[in-house]
Amino acid sequence: MKLNSKQLESYIKNGFLVVENVFLSNELETICQAINQVIEDYRANSASVEGLVLEDDKTSIRTINGVHLKYEIFKELCCHPKLLLPSRQLVKDNNLYVHQFKINLKEAFTGDIWAWHQDYIYWLKGDGMPKARAVSVAILLDDVMEFNGPLMFIPQSHKFGIIDFKLITESDESDWTSNVAVKLKYTASQVAVTKLVNDFGIVVPKAQKGSILFFDSNILHASGSNLSPFSRRFVLITYNPVNNVEVNHSGLRPTFLASRDFTPISVGEENLLQKYKR
Repeated sequence: MKLNSKQLESYIKNGFLVVENVFLSNELETICQAINQVIEDYRANSASVEGLVLEDDKTSIRTINGVHLKYEIFKELCCHPKLLLPSRQLVKDNNLYVHQFKINLKEAFTGDIWAWHQDYIYWLKGDGMPKARAVSVAILLDDVMEFNGPLMFIPQSHKFGIIDFKLITESDESDWTSNVAVKLKYTASQVAVTKLVNDFGIVVPKAQKGSILFFDSNILHASGSNLSPFSRRFVLITYNPVNNVEVNHSGLRPTFLASRDFTPISVGEENLLQKYKR
């Protein structure tokens, strides 16, 4: 899949891009079956999934980190041409590695908020990433609508670098849970959010399941709680150029949250999910 000039310009201007109807229903079913297997493995042995985070109710799953390190299907998914090729276009670099892999499960009625934040500040302070060149790609596993806690973006906010933020907790960088829990470690100040919203507004990219969403590492984004009966699940992969790493960084955060393997990944076959179909 190749992005056209109009799509590239839209991403550069706004800091995010939606491409609709990329994955077929049978491909989504295969991905969802694999996620269900991860959840079953966790319930059978909670120690088997290191990067799993629960919502504040201590029951609902909020996010699962780094499963591509243990499950072959997710490792191969990172190489899917529909994800990797356009990501190479957006960062203007063919040598990318997977910095993060997440499964975000904003389940019906229980999915909690993600406060206004930028991703790059976590990668800078926690992982020593020199520049905000990474791109995140979300595969939408459910229809995203205004009711089920969709992502909200402030268009063009990525152009202002690291925006004024509040340090919510004094925990050190090795306390990785403060990067993914409801009370995020670094959130944008209300003053900064208000000013940017007044200037650029808020956009909710609504799309059907099977679509993909690309967004810049510095764009301000958030999501409200999911009070609807509709889940809002997605797989989130962050690609970063191999020349945009600090090899001597102490790497305090666990590898399931921030990779220390900077080997560039190769493009896989477009039908790579077929062999995992049940």
